[in-house]
Amino acid sequence: MNIKKVLSVCSDLYNGEEYEASLAAFDTALASYPSPNEQKLLTPYLPIKLRCLYELNRYDELMVCLDKAYSDYQDDDWLLISFNEILLHFELAHFLLKLAPTSRFITAQQYRIAVELAQFDKADAALTAYLALPPSRFESYIYFTDEQGTKHCFYESDIQDCSITSMPNNNIYINVKIMTHELTLKADIPGDGNDGICEDGSITFTTEGKNYIGTINRCNVNSRVMWSPHYIQAETSIGRLTIVNTQQAGK
Repeated sequence: MNIKKVLSVCSDLYNGEEYEASLAAFDTALASYPSPNEQKLLTPYLPIKLRCLYELNRYDELMVCLDKAYSDYQDDDWLLISFNEILLHFELAHFLLKLAPTSRFITAQQYRIAVELAQFDKADAALTAYLALPPSRFESYIYFTDEQGTKHCFYESDIQDCSITSMPNNNIYINVKIMTHELTLKADIPGDGNDGICEDGSITFTTEGKNYIGTINRCNVNSRVMWSPHYIQAETSIGRLTIVNTQQAGK
C-alpha cells in the first residue's frame, strides 16, 4: 500500500466524519508495514487516528497510542517535533499534559501547552519536572538554515560561545559564535522583548571564502517554548538561526 494513498484515504474518511472507517484504514496500513522503520513513516499521520479516537470518545485508546508514539520514537527529535505540531493543528495537544514526564522533550511540550492553556499550576509542575531531568543531546545543538535551504547542524565542539548579555531596561542580546572546518558564524540576536533602542542585531556567515552579512530585528525573533523553555529562533536576512536551549548550547 502506498503511504501517500494511506494519508489520502484516512484524511478523506476523517473529513467525511467516517471515523471508524478511517481508523480501520490506518490500522490496515500499519499491519502492512511490519518493520519499525516502515511503521515510523506512518507516525506523522498518527494524529488522524488520534483525532478519530477523540471524536469517538475512546480516550483510553488515544492515550495508549500517544504514549506508544513518544516511547517508540523518543530518540527521533525531528519526528516528534513534527508530530507535536500536527497535534496542535488537530487541537489534541492538551492530551500531552497526561503523559508521564519521562523526558525533557515531553516536559518542555507540557510546559508550553499548559502556558498556552493558562493552566499555570501545570506549567509550574512541568517546568520543575523539566529541570529535574538530565539535558538531552539535542539541547546542545544550534541550527542554521541558509538562503539556499541548506540546514547546518552545529555540535558542542563547533560552538565557541552562546551567552546572554544584559543591557539597560531589561534588554538582552544572545551572542553566538560558531567555527567548523568549513564555515564560521557569528550572531548577536536581540531579545524579542527588547525596546526600540536595542531592536536590531547582526549575523555574519562565512563559507567557501565568502562573507554573508545580515541583520536581525527583534520582531523576527521567536522565544516561544518549542523544544525547551529556553528556545530561540531568529529569522535573519540571510537565513534562519535556531538555538534549542540558550542555556545548554555548546555544553
